[in-house]
Amino acid sequence: MAAGFLAAATALIGPASPAGAAPNASATIGDVSCVDTDGTVTVDLQAGDSDAATFTVLVDGSSYGDDTEVDAAGTGQVVVTGLEDGDHTVEVLAFVGDSDGDTVASSDISVACDVAPEGPYTNIKGDVYDGCEYTGVVSASNKAIAGDTDDLQPVEFQVVFTPTDDPVDDPGDSTDDGTGDGTDPAPDPAPRVSTVGVEEVLATFTLDAENQTYDSTFELGTTGDLVLRAGETTVASTHIGRCEVVAVENTAGGGHSLPDTGF
Repeated sequence: MAAGFLAAATALIGPASPAGAAPNASATIGDVSCVDTDGTVTVDLQAGDSDAATFTVLVDGSSYGDDTEVDAAGTGQVVVTGLEDGDHTVEVLAFVGDSDGDTVASSDISVACDVAPEGPYTNIKGDVYDGCEYTGVVSASNKAIAGDTDDLQPVEFQVVFTPTDDPVDDPGDSTDDGTGDGTDPAPDPAPRVSTVGVEEVLATFTLDAENQTYDSTFELGTTGDLVLRAGETTVASTHIGRCEVVAVENTAGGGHSLPDTGF
């Protein structure tokens, strides 16, 4: 969770249902409020006069909690909590019967509930993802809290990568070279003994009041461990291996199919 969030909300009321939307179903996305150190948004749901509806609330593209079923002419409510400082998108989909979901409300909101600390401070955050095809995605931030840039101290980060000896090709994947004898046409390569276990610094950068965020994608070309550090502290890390982008089923409530990022 983020440190305290003081809501500088730019939440927009959900737009009128687009053409072809679920009959009469609607939703309203409220303003951001702060509960302790978290941002909170209330979403009000309204089913049509003659048809029940199932609503899915998405926060930054991911399903939030269970789907909400609302009887014909009925109302419902979803309270979205735990929003960290920053910009977010809240979207509401309505499903009537077996129809595809339609967007009945969408809102871009900004949460700023953090309370500025007293004296010099840092606000270190970061993420490292396996980007597939042996790439790594790194993001880092050292953002001012409640607009206090005067006391924000600079932080030096490093991105380091240590190759590992994972097989590059799936062993025993039953791939056949066409002869029918089960021979893998692309056997695993020989171990990369010259680089395995040798740490390499890929990037060094400083985040301060002038430059508070960093985002980069690294073409690594092999398996290994990718780490984001601030000084001697590991901020985030991941193992780079094989991955594929797949479609996954959202099993929350109605179980409507949602795209997966592959991470």
